[in-house]
Amino acid sequence: MVLSQLKPHFKISCSFERMKKILVLLFAACSMAANSQNVVGYWYGTANVASGPSANNYLVELIIQQNQSAVQAVMNYYFKNTYRSIRLNGNYNSINRELSFSNISIPYPGNTGGIEVDCEMDFRAIHRVAKAGSNLNGRFVAKESHRYMCPDLIFLD
Repeated sequence: MVLSQLKPHFKISCSFERMKKILVLLFAACSMAANSQNVVGYWYGTANVASGPSANNYLVELIIQQNQSAVQAVMNYYFKNTYRSIRLNGNYNSINRELSFSNISIPYPGNTGGIEVDCEMDFRAIHRVAKAGSNLNGRFVAKESHRYMCPDLIFLD
């Protein structure tokens, strides 16, 4: 074999190695961009009492703005004949896609007549993303001091 016949093979293998490196870098950049989903937008859903069948449900609207991991939101909800609008500050973990808000006053689902009792609750949700769309599912969980009085509310987008 002549030395001149080996050189073209060496050039092809070098360009193949370069191409592999470029493809790996391109794939890594695309996967990082795909992981950087945000939770910004308008989210509509219902919150139902978790302890069993109940006619008491909440219609919930979340308007969320995000600044890195800090999240600001306006939560509007209807419950029975009551409308409330609350400003919230929370956190969004983009790696686990977890959204959390603390210290939310929610009317007790068993309120009757003119007396309203509020439950202090925290909100935890998971942001699911797919090609068909995204959704936000989670729970309103009572604080320790209200745990036995206030049932959890399941939020479904």
